[in-house]
Amino acid sequence: MSEEVETMSVPSTGARLCLLIAVLLGVWTVYLMTAPIEVQGNKLQRFDCGSVLQGPKSNFARGICGKVDDEQKAKATAAGVATVVVAVGGFLVFGLTTRPRRPRAEGVSGPGRLRGRSSTEPDEGSDPKVADVPAEEPTDPQAEEPGAVTRSEE
Repeated sequence: MSEEVETMSVPSTGARLCLLIAVLLGVWTVYLMTAPIEVQGNKLQRFDCGSVLQGPKSNFARGICGKVDDEQKAKATAAGVATVVVAVGGFLVFGLTTRPRRPRAEGVSGPGRLRGRSSTEPDEGSDPKVADVPAEEPTDPQAEEPGAVTRSEE
């Protein structure tokens, strides 16, 4: 009688690493698209040229900023393409691995919780002899000694 084991597909370690790198590249891409672009003028004055998403607002600003906006757009595009290449390439190169799925008992509602089981019932793997033994109550050693004088007798 052969028992079938359920398997599940998960990203391999290399694919997970590539996904992590792709997420970091994605954050870098968003930064490049939203970071303000500034240009220094003739007298070392800084001039705001907007960002890749919101370029210079006037013709005067466009004249001063020149191609800086286009350069930043090219950097953001390159970072975005690198994000996609690393993510897709990681899955193509490293792929998915299959792992056996852990069998779940019937009535499991969450990790480690069984439905319909009271807290007084012993666990499946525990020793029933140990689970049924009540804990001993601590006793006062002088209370039960024969011949001991208690304060109420004094």
